[in-house]
This record gives sequence, structure tokens and C-alpha cells, in this order.
Amino acid sequence: MWRFVLSLFLGILASTLALSALAVYAFHDVDAEMFGKWDVAFVELVLEFLLFSIAITLGSGVLTYLGRFIFCRRSLAPTQKLGLLVGAIIGIVQYPFETVVRLVADEHYDFWSYAYILRSIIVSSVVFTIFCARQGTSSS
Repeated sequence: MWRFVLSLFLGILASTLALSALAVYAFHDVDAEMFGKWDVAFVELVLEFLLFSIAITLGSGVLTYLGRFIFCRRSLAPTQKLGLLVGAIIGIVQYPFETVVRLVADEHYDFWSYAYILRSIIVSSVVFTIFCARQGTSSS
């Protein structure tokens, strides 16, 4: 299970690091006071995404563990490839989602950011738990 959690974390972190570099250095998508201070903006964005990655990884790991326990699949764990893939998808979808929220509903930005984190945790945990349930029924 710990390998799966690590692969989920690495998938989120790798995709968000690549998108952060692209957003800061190519698109110059930074706050007005950070314009021209690209390295400082990039470091702040990396720290933000590090916390983002840790929150989603811990939440998904706990919910997946509980789902495996509830469905009596304690001996099964999602594969590392699945964790890496889902982590990368979470990271890649986050930047366009954040951009749309800033354009459409900037006054509710905090709400939508937290909603995205919760949705990511729940959806990834459901995917991992379903994978464990299918893995258990195919080998039985």
C-alpha cells in the first residue's frame, strides 16, 4: 500500500511541477506583485503544490484504506501504475480548473479550490477501491 501512496504522490507532484514551470516561465501566470520575480513565484507555487500533493495523497490513502477494509480487500492494493496515472491526471486537470475559476468566479476562488481538493480525494479513492474490488473478484 505504501508503494501505491508514494506513486500517487509522485504522479501529482511531477505533473504539477511541470505545469508550474510552464505557467510561471512560459505563460507568466503570476500575481501582479510577482511579475518579473519568476524564481520567487515558482518557489511559492512549488510549495503550494507540495502541500496540495500531500493533502490529496494522505486523504486518498486513508479513504482507500478504509474502502479496502469495508469491502474486505485488505490483502489487495491498487497498482503503482494506477496511482501514478491518477496522480498525473489530478495534477494536469488542476491548472485548467484553477484558471477557469479565476476567470468565472474569482470571488469564490477559495471555495472552488477546496472543492477541487475534496473531489480529487473522493474520486481517486473511489477509483482505487473499485480497482481493488475488481482485482479481488477476478482472482477468486
